[in-house]
Amino acid sequence: MSLWNKDVKTDVLGNIIWDVAKWVTAGLIGLTLWLLSRLGTEALSSFFSRFEPYKWYITALLFCLSAFLTILIYRRYSKFRPYYPRIDCDFEILELEIIYDHLDKNRMVYTKRKKLKALRNGLDRYFDRYRWTGTGNITIKSNIKGQKIVIEERRSVWQFYAIRFNKKLNRGQEIQTEVVWELEDLENVAVPFLSATVEEPTAKMILKVKLPSQFGVEEIVKEVAPFMGAKTPFSSVTDKIEHNEYTWTIPNPKLLYHYEMEWEWPT
Repeated sequence: MSLWNKDVKTDVLGNIIWDVAKWVTAGLIGLTLWLLSRLGTEALSSFFSRFEPYKWYITALLFCLSAFLTILIYRRYSKFRPYYPRIDCDFEILELEIIYDHLDKNRMVYTKRKKLKALRNGLDRYFDRYRWTGTGNITIKSNIKGQKIVIEERRSVWQFYAIRFNKKLNRGQEIQTEVVWELEDLENVAVPFLSATVEEPTAKMILKVKLPSQFGVEEIVKEVAPFMGAKTPFSSVTDKIEHNEYTWTIPNPKLLYHYEMEWEWPT
């Protein structure tokens, strides 16, 4: 017990020292920027006397600009913050709903619904991908009349496909898609999880899993991570399953974040 107390005290003290060091560093940087702004204003006023009445305003403006640039440079070059170029998308997702329905341990129905908004003119298809970890037959179809599923190339572990519309969309137009997979897992090797990575601006995401009542799964783990398979997620929360299903609604999911629900089959 004394060793545990010692370890806890050490961790707490280390966190306090780290937090104090961060605040002191931020204070010193802020003070330095303010002094530089004052020096810049004094130098400017000495050359242009008409700026003298406004030097405090100029100092505040220079300080804000320098602080903004400092934060921008830190976020751009800090090794602890990722940097991505601007993502070019054809569509914005107004709502994404994924339903993973276990009919029994070996047969599943996976449904993905998307309400899309076109971001440019002349769009007649939407590209997506999937990965199935089980073994057995797979059938894929569209539940929207007039839309057709076209299987594209396979890259790495992902199978790409396109949803072809029965019309061309112009910018601002909306369309509903619904793709359904009928799946088999004859050897019981499918990984028990449901996940989605946000690859386009998304206003709302709903993840729902339905599990066979005879297996009595009682808990589900919800994780938010920087990418699929990350060693350390941003958050991990365990929640209870009621009536053999669980729904996770995520308003404004963050771009490029990975959201995942996982569970364990009772042995």
